[in-house]
Amino acid sequence: VVGDLDGDDVVERVLYDDQKAVALLQHMPYLLPYADRVRLFQALVKLDRDRYQENAPPCRMTIRRGYVLEDGLTKLNALRRDLKKKVQVHFINEAGTEEVGIDAGGLFKEFWTELSQLAFDPHYGLFQCSDVDHLLFPNPSSSLIHSNDVLLFEFLGRILGKALFENIVNLMFLKTYDGDVSDLGLTFSIGQDCFGVHKEVELVPGGSSVGVTGDNRYRYIHLAAHYYLNGQIARQSAAFVAGLRDVVDVKMLHMFNEPELQVLISGTTSAFDMEVRLSCWLWKALESFSPSERGLFLRFVTSCQRAPVLGFHSFPPPFCVQKISIRSDDVKLPSAATCFNTLKLPTYSSYKVLREKLLTAITSGAGFEMT
Repeated sequence: VVGDLDGDDVVERVLYDDQKAVALLQHMPYLLPYADRVRLFQALVKLDRDRYQENAPPCRMTIRRGYVLEDGLTKLNALRRDLKKKVQVHFINEAGTEEVGIDAGGLFKEFWTELSQLAFDPHYGLFQCSDVDHLLFPNPSSSLIHSNDVLLFEFLGRILGKALFENIVNLMFLKTYDGDVSDLGLTFSIGQDCFGVHKEVELVPGGSSVGVTGDNRYRYIHLAAHYYLNGQIARQSAAFVAGLRDVVDVKMLHMFNEPELQVLISGTTSAFDMEVRLSCWLWKALESFSPSERGLFLRFVTSCQRAPVLGFHSFPPPFCVQKISIRSDDVKLPSAATCFNTLKLPTYSSYKVLREKLLTAITSGAGFEMT
């Protein structure tokens, strides 16, 4: 049965609400390849997106440069379920004037990318960074930093939901906990340092005096994992999921396991699909760039620092290069139309000039007005 499973057929049957196909995905989702499940998820989201955006006027937001987080929190939280509608962003520059440009998608992606970087920054206090793999997890002490932390976690849930809803990827967060039962001297309690104050949390009554042995180690692992992943962050997680649910039906996410959900949210770690053939000089320059510089290039052209889940070729609309010829080509910097994922590339006289100008453009940190 598994060998005869046709991914395209299952996807089509689910879209037409075939109950057998729906049950298959609910109970045995991994019989369908990950790429097919992603296509199904995006197709279901597109149906929902078309229903909300096809005939509805866009929601217009004015965002001040330098106050992206503050303005984003106020404006996006006010929208709530209207976040499913198309959102158009207009930036106010540092001089207090509105930047030139009509948002056809690129400005919103730029706004969302900067907003998510600020909100998920561990220094902001809502998330902490793990020591080993440097992934993010909710800060159990967030209420000591932000009195409105529940509101903020709902806000972050909406940010993530909007990213999935609009197929924007940028974000890397959340980790699972692996208890280490090999250490000697463990008890059924967990020590925590909270802003210089040490506290002991007992996993069972009197847990600080109950040692972990070979016989009870699995119970310890279960209780410790439950505390780290649920107990200590229950308020924050509930608020985050509530915000996410405002935009995306979380039941659709059940067909993905944890690593697959990570890729769905954060995109692929490889930013470029090298099968896409562009000009030799451009790709030679990109191949010579560091991973961070390639990310800057992607952000410069698309407003997103990572490729879509299914690879570089699946950008909506497709990435393209527009060659332009002007006077003094070697003086002009490349520009981009982020709404259309288009790089506007002058006809430089040499590879050296192209690489130099491209690096200057992507590292300048310019806003939309430079494009």
